[in-house]
Amino acid sequence: MLTQTTNAQIGGLHTYEFLDLPGSARVTANGGIQIAVMEDDIAMAYQNPALYNKEMHQKIQIGHQLYFSDIQNGYAAAAYQLKQNITVSAGLQYISYGSFDRTDYIGNINGTFTAKEYGLVLGGAYQRGKWSYGINTKWIGSYFDQYNSYGAAADIGVAYNDTSSLFTTSFVIKNIGGQFTSYVDTKENLPFDIQFGVSKRLKYVPFRFGIMLHHLHQWDIRFDDPAMQSSNTFIGDTTTVKEKTYTVDKLFRHANFTGELYFGKALNIRFGYNHLRRQELQIESRPWASGFSGGVGIRVKRFSIDYGKSFYALPASTNHFSLGFRI
Repeated sequence: MLTQTTNAQIGGLHTYEFLDLPGSARVTANGGIQIAVMEDDIAMAYQNPALYNKEMHQKIQIGHQLYFSDIQNGYAAAAYQLKQNITVSAGLQYISYGSFDRTDYIGNINGTFTAKEYGLVLGGAYQRGKWSYGINTKWIGSYFDQYNSYGAAADIGVAYNDTSSLFTTSFVIKNIGGQFTSYVDTKENLPFDIQFGVSKRLKYVPFRFGIMLHHLHQWDIRFDDPAMQSSNTFIGDTTTVKEKTYTVDKLFRHANFTGELYFGKALNIRFGYNHLRRQELQIESRPWASGFSGGVGIRVKRFSIDYGKSFYALPASTNHFSLGFRI
């Protein structure tokens, strides 16, 4: 009697998936999703354009992540306050997959080729009282040897920031758009997402916690409707086993939890927990720290230095560095 279970993941179903990578070490330390903190981190507004604000005026930020193998990605941006309630930004999101051997059908090496993708980001936000409304436009180029593709996407976000109660909530629709030209004949979908987040900084304790919800447009991101079947190889009959509902697990796979501990204005300790990442990537016999992340931020006068580390599966982890300075 043989039993086999097949689980499908949501990753790998779209093109330009590099657009979902975090733009700063702070976001990486917060589990990869942070859309509800309105401070001077420009890359935070890459997550939600409604977070552009006057604190980012004349600031430049550069981030680079050492991903897996030879893969590296990053984000560089600058922001400027046009008017009292309007802040704009220009940035570049990029990823390099490294160099590959070009071989023929019998394995002979005939040189090398590279693979990389870019996204030019132009965005801004308008603030009215405690409310902020923003948009990011992304102009995308993707290059895999002789296979190229071009496209465009937009993020639309809204945020409510109450400084008196130290509370922020936001909502964003991400990656609305498509391909202008495809790699071959078929055009593919972009990694569309709908997210909602809340964060609260405690009044008497220097701590901020938050909950970010993602993939709100799709309830079941645990399975692709798999069937569990038992097959008797001797008589050839197949019996379908009823699948469990896993309601709680399906709910928490939409959640990313964040936390930040402030030691004055100079030092910030961060952590995060991404339940979807843990459930999809952990090794059952050695789950280790899969899904957890952490980091630190240091601010000295006009400069800020951030580090974030994210654990995917034993022993795979990433390291992210960011540098920000005000002109």
